[in-house]
Amino acid sequence: MIGFSSQRLAQVVALLRITLPLVTFGCVSWAQADSLRGTISIQGPNVFFIPVTDAQKPIAQPHSISASLSIRASLLGMKTGDFAVLNGELIDTDGDGLSDQVEVNAVESVGLNELIGSWRSAMWEVIRFDDFNHMSLFRPKSRVSKAGHKVGLAKLRELNYTLAPDRGLAYSIFLAEKAEPSKVGLAPVYVGRLEVRPRALKLEIIDPKTGVSSEVLSLSPVRD
Repeated sequence: MIGFSSQRLAQVVALLRITLPLVTFGCVSWAQADSLRGTISIQGPNVFFIPVTDAQKPIAQPHSISASLSIRASLLGMKTGDFAVLNGELIDTDGDGLSDQVEVNAVESVGLNELIGSWRSAMWEVIRFDDFNHMSLFRPKSRVSKAGHKVGLAKLRELNYTLAPDRGLAYSIFLAEKAEPSKVGLAPVYVGRLEVRPRALKLEIIDPKTGVSSEVLSLSPVRD
C-alpha cells in the first residue's frame, strides 16, 4: 500500500492546498470567475457543461464548449453527470442576457462517478473512493476465533485526492493524507497516475526524484 515518508513530494504541497478545495462540494465560491464548477453532459459527439451554484443546483441550460481539441477530447472521455472544475469564461452568444457557452482554457480538476465505491487488488488491498474528494485505504487483517480463521479489512488511512486529465484514459492524481491535530508538521503528500478502464483501475505512485513508478496497483471493483 502507499507508505512513503512525510518529506516526499513537498514541492506539491502548495499545489494541493490550492487544488484540493476546488472540488469540495460544500465550499463552492464564485469569487474567482475563471474557476467554473459544474457537471458534464455528453450528447452524441458533443460535450456540454452545466454550471452549478453553491447548493449544487444547475444555474442555466447546458452550455456549449469552446476549447482546444485536446481539452475537448479530455471532456469527451468523461460521462454525463461527472463533475468538472474548468478554467474559463461564461459567454452570452445570443445577447439574451444569459450565458450559453463556456470558453475553456484548462481543466483544473474532475470528479468521476464510476470511481465511487470500493476497488481491490489481487492481495485484497482495498481503496474506497468515498466521493470526488475523499478516499480510504484498507488492508487485509486475519483474525482467529472459535468459529475459525477469518480475514477482514483494517482501515489504513484516509486521504484527500484530486484528479486532473492526463493522456488517453489516464488522470494525474494528487493525494494528501488527512492532517491529525495530534501530529505536528505537514501531512504526507503523493502524486501519481490513474488509468480508468471498464471495471478496472491502474494506480501508479510516482517517485518525484526519478519520475519512475515506485508502486503500482491493479484494481477491480468490489462486488456487494
